[in-house]
Amino acid sequence: MTRSLSAFLALPVLLSASVAPAQEAQTQRAGHLPAPLRTPGGTFDVSVIPLSPGDADLGKQSILAGPADAPVLAAQFGTAYFYTDNAALHPDDTREDWIFSPQARLSYTPALATDLTGEMTVRYQMYRFDEETFLDFESLNAGGGLIQALPFLGGASVFGRYNYERLADGGSLLFDSHSLQAGIFHSWAINEQHEIHASAYSDFSLQASPDSLRHHTHEAMVGWVWRPWDRLSVETYYRFEYEDYTRGGRHDHSHTVGAAGRFGFTPWLSFVPLVSWTSHDSSRSGSDYDVLNAGAYLMLHANF
Repeated sequence: MTRSLSAFLALPVLLSASVAPAQEAQTQRAGHLPAPLRTPGGTFDVSVIPLSPGDADLGKQSILAGPADAPVLAAQFGTAYFYTDNAALHPDDTREDWIFSPQARLSYTPALATDLTGEMTVRYQMYRFDEETFLDFESLNAGGGLIQALPFLGGASVFGRYNYERLADGGSLLFDSHSLQAGIFHSWAINEQHEIHASAYSDFSLQASPDSLRHHTHEAMVGWVWRPWDRLSVETYYRFEYEDYTRGGRHDHSHTVGAAGRFGFTPWLSFVPLVSWTSHDSSRSGSDYDVLNAGAYLMLHANF
């Protein structure tokens, strides 16, 4: 396992298609919106940065725990403040906003056998919009599964897990889902400072509420990591995501490019600037959008 495998374990979350159900549910529930806005379509290693500012799915992260380097118990606390140029993910009536987003995360990754690791993770995150406050919501993810290293494939890892996701606005449920997740990750070290990686991931929805937002997700990602020194990391990446909705024949796909950096002030405190741009296309009218997100996290983390 290379150190970049552990990055997904502590992946911060900004706005993307992965939290789009919250925006869709909020705008539908609002009934009428401020004119002219209408319904829009192992280890937290401090030498490694989060790969993507847009991923909310713990399944993509769990593959990176790594039997070789994952702590039995890891805790993470962080807060972000970031800018978005399309708060409601609308195709035409875009609105800029600033978002405050604290999060807490706890993971348990015991070694079960040679190259086999268990994984259980719980994460809670809040999104608070400065202007479009009707979009405020909270995200809870909880689940677990197994991670299997494949030494005969040069260090690749595969995983399978169950995940529960709940998006809510206070006590009002916006979206929840039960799903099975599976994926594969591989990285190739070019030298001590440079590394490339590739991954594929699927999330198969078992049940969701509301059922109109139930969908299966399939994703592929490639990225490049540069570590000029122990406390500093930089990464660029490209991600393709396809969403297959179970109702109405809806099919969405998106392209995301992004970059992130990480500076470790101490072994337990790091600063993580992030930027990403996503182009999202949907077969449903009014659900296409482009969005730019840019911000930074201040992260506290501890391994036990």
